Amino acid sequence: MQAARIDFVVETFTSALDWDKPKPAESELTKSEPPEPEPPEPKPPEPEPPKPEPVRKTKAIEIVEEQRENVIKPQPQSQPRRESNYTNTLRNDTDKIFTTKGRLNRKAYFMHTLKLIGLMIVGAILAQFLIGVPILIATWVGSYMISIRRLHDLNKSGWWVLLYLIPYVNLIFGLYLLFAPGTHGYNRYGEDPLAE
Repeated sequence: MQAARIDFVVETFTSALDWDKPKPAESELTKSEPPEPEPPEPKPPEPEPPKPEPVRKTKAIEIVEEQRENVIKPQPQSQPRRESNYTNTLRNDTDKIFTTKGRLNRKAYFMHTLKLIGLMIVGAILAQFLIGVPILIATWVGSYMISIRRLHDLNKSGWWVLLYLIPYVNLIFGLYLLFAPGTHGYNRYGEDPLAE
């Protein structure tokens, strides 16, 4: 629209400069005005990008996705960690009575001591028939072995177990092994049995 007005003004000015030409009538001016420009055409919508074809799932892809889901999902724990560690320690240490490697916590030490006392009673009953003597020797050796492992939990050398040979001191030493809390975390004898 502005362009049409400018053309009209320019045309009028140039006609005013031309003295010898007749002036156009008003009706001719209205006829000579250019028509109003048409509104611009709306832009066509942009085409959507092509959708990728779905990937066919093979058996291998399904297995990988299943394993990925299993790794991400946390496994629910049925018991508190501390209680399960006690039971795990008892289960794992049942076959390790006759070893001095590693550490033994208070509860496991107490449970092993009760087992050995029961075996000692059976061995004493069978000692009349000479069958119980090897059982008595095995329980005596086993009690020293678990005491050494308990000392390892306290971060002490296994040689301290020789205090059992001193009368009256052995009672105090036994109570110390039974009630003293073990070293938290790793020590020179291995990992904390409660942290496993």
